[in-house]
Amino acid sequence: MREVSEEGFGPKVRDWNRTELLPQWRETWANHVNQRLAELDIDARVDHRSLEAQGIDLEPQHKIGPAASRMAA
Repeated sequence: MREVSEEGFGPKVRDWNRTELLPQWRETWANHVNQRLAELDIDARVDHRSLEAQGIDLEPQHKIGPAASRMAA
């Protein structure tokens, strides 16, 4: 991710990649999505928290993409 100024793109800002910022980035994204869903009168919401934090007793599933699912086992 790079800073943008009047002169154009600047150097990469490595501070934005810090793992401790991830919860904040996720919460901000969820807030934006939920605001837009509400504006469109869509009855759905995004929760940025983990399943455990939401009190949902499910194990995350392993996902196999289309390319991998076409491969012979």
